[in-house]
Amino acid sequence: MVIYKCTNGKKCSIARKKFGLTKKFACAGYILPDGEMIDLCFKKGQKEKSALWLDKFEHHQIGEAYGKGGSFDEMECFMKQCKAVRFRKQGKDGIIRIQSFTKPTSKQVETVKKAVDEGCSRFIGYAGEDLDPAHKSNPNKEATKKDVMKWVNKGW
Repeated sequence: MVIYKCTNGKKCSIARKKFGLTKKFACAGYILPDGEMIDLCFKKGQKEKSALWLDKFEHHQIGEAYGKGGSFDEMECFMKQCKAVRFRKQGKDGIIRIQSFTKPTSKQVETVKKAVDEGCSRFIGYAGEDLDPAHKSNPNKEATKKDVMKWVNKGW
């Protein structure tokens, strides 16, 4: 088994500059420790480079910010080194999925709560490498801030 070695401690600032930041939850791919969100939506002219059905970059493409092809190993290194929360909100009232390898900061938690407040039919939070959710909201009722806190408290 090959163990991937994380390199380049400047990943956070490089990714922030390359992809930019967003206030739109639909465009966010990662939430940084300060609560800011990395913008993974395509800019003009970028869409041709990827599959046409996508409206934003895939999370693993964060490696493109520092000259890597964008592997899942690079994505995990980015998340660990930058203490970033992987984030996806599907549709205005859709499902929120998040994953973190480190306990989220209070600013990250507040950002996730704002996304839930904007409208969320389901919340699914993963902790670390565990592929079983640390918390799933009830699919038959709207997700709430309590669902976010259950993920935070159960995950670490």
